[in-house]
Amino acid sequence: MKGIFVNGDRNVAGVYGVTFYIRGKPWVVSVDDYMLFRGTQPPYSLKFSKQSRDDLAIWGPVLEKAWAKVRGNFVNVDGGVVKNGLRLLTGVPVFTYATNTITTQTALTEAFDRIKQADEANWIMAATTEGTEGEENECGLV
Repeated sequence: MKGIFVNGDRNVAGVYGVTFYIRGKPWVVSVDDYMLFRGTQPPYSLKFSKQSRDDLAIWGPVLEKAWAKVRGNFVNVDGGVVKNGLRLLTGVPVFTYATNTITTQTALTEAFDRIKQADEANWIMAATTEGTEGEENECGLV
C-alpha cells in the first residue's frame, strides 16, 4: 500500500499524491488532508479510516478521499467489486474464481490447489461473500 502514495509521510502542506491504475495506466490524484466531519463523525462511510492506535495514520482517509475525487463524491465510492479494487490499487491482472459451483471433491481439490499455488507465488488474494460482490450503492453504481 505504501507504494501507491507519491509522498509517504505527512507533510506541512497537507497535500498527498495517490497513484491509482485506471484502465491499466497509472494516474496520480492529488488531495489535501482536510476531512469533512459532521460533529465528530465523517459525513460518509470513510470505511477504511478507523482511528489508529497512535492517532497518526491518515492513509485510509486520504486514500478514500482520492478515490472519491475520481468518482465524483463520497457517495459514489460506497460499495464495489473486490477484483476492481485490487486492479485499481496494484495495476496487475486479476483472476476470479467462483466457489459456489464446487459440488464435487475433485472440484474442491482443484480449487484448493489453485489457492495454494497462488499463495506460494505470493499473489495478492481477496475474497468476498455471496450477496456483497457487485451490490449497487445509493447512486445505482456497482
